[in-house]
Amino acid sequence: GAVVRSADNGVTWAAQSSGVSANLLALNATSNQILAVGAGGTVATSPDGITWTTRTSGTTADLYSVLSGFSQYVVVGQGGTSINSQ
Repeated sequence: GAVVRSADNGVTWAAQSSGVSANLLALNATSNQILAVGAGGTVATSPDGITWTTRTSGTTADLYSVLSGFSQYVVVGQGGTSINSQ
């Protein structure tokens, strides 16, 4: 669940707490939301990379990839599991 954040284009980094203990495996950022997914169906969202909220994904499968578009997220990774959120 480790997250590091840079506010200066990657020059300096600061550790942030994501609020989850599972390994995070993928991340996607839009103009107003960051979505991190990972082991055991872990999903966490943040508006700024500092404050994180855990979400229920409805699966315990590991989630390896997240895409966004048209006001939706699509998440995939273990055994062909996929979830869709609007």
